[in-house]
Amino acid sequence: MSTIATASSSTRLASALRTQWQREVRVVACQRRPSIYRSSFALEEWDVRLDDGTTLALILKRLDWSSLSPEAHAAKPDFLYSPRREVEMYRQLLGVDTPGTAMCYDSAAEQAAGVYWLLLERVSGAPLCDIGEISSWQKVASWVAAMHARFGRDLERLRAHVPLIEHSPAYYRRWMTRARAFLRTSLRSNLATMARIEWLAKRHRLAVERLSELPHTLLHGEYYPSNILIGSDERVCPIDWELAAIGPGVLDLAALVSGNWSDLQRDQILSAYPGIDRADLLAARLQVAVQWLGWAPHWTPPREHQHDWLSEALELAERMT
Repeated sequence: MSTIATASSSTRLASALRTQWQREVRVVACQRRPSIYRSSFALEEWDVRLDDGTTLALILKRLDWSSLSPEAHAAKPDFLYSPRREVEMYRQLLGVDTPGTAMCYDSAAEQAAGVYWLLLERVSGAPLCDIGEISSWQKVASWVAAMHARFGRDLERLRAHVPLIEHSPAYYRRWMTRARAFLRTSLRSNLATMARIEWLAKRHRLAVERLSELPHTLLHGEYYPSNILIGSDERVCPIDWELAAIGPGVLDLAALVSGNWSDLQRDQILSAYPGIDRADLLAARLQVAVQWLGWAPHWTPPREHQHDWLSEALELAERMT
């Protein structure tokens, strides 16, 4: 599987803990099992007991291409894949400066061997998508506002340490090109709808222009409710930083409030993020919808992201000015 999953895994973990905790420690038991929460990459849950009685709940996340599920292999756009990205996010940026994110106990990024993994704290919490209280959603909006403010001042340092995706006009247009190609294939017999797709592509240019003028910061990149855990103590813990990027912060907010919300509900959530321009949010929401349309041909999003993205994109494009 990977270096950490060999017979020496307990020794390696003990060494990592000694480095972090600055004291002697020994692993006396480690129970491991596949996680039922697997999404794209393979996940393994570890229950670890140390010689002083301490217990640790950990999760091993593999990031090598071979660990992707067959469905993810078929759907994941190649140009987004960088196994080092999430590893370096945890090594370099997450932790002290991002309260609530999972603690990283160990990691590997060995290009020659094709070995990439993270050994993380297994955070106990419910996905935000399963929580109805608006106050929790507001807390999540406030959390990402603080992150955007914190990292927006030091973009060159971010670029130097992490292979982040760059949200640029070319990047946005690439998604529209993919969406048009996939929709042409699936809707080729519906000429009226195809005319609407061409109209959408023209309107999308307005969103690209608007997003390109906005200040950039660190983005989670997939700040969807299914990727955010809420602990019993209201801890906010975003997970799955595979598409971390540099771009306008409003794109994270657009992901957070995507889907079937009323305008009033969106306003309630976004009240926790100071200074949101509604026209900027509209452009960002359109870009999010286009990205889902351009993800992969003949592909259905997972349950938590299933939505009529074409209808939403067309409706948002109507509102663009």
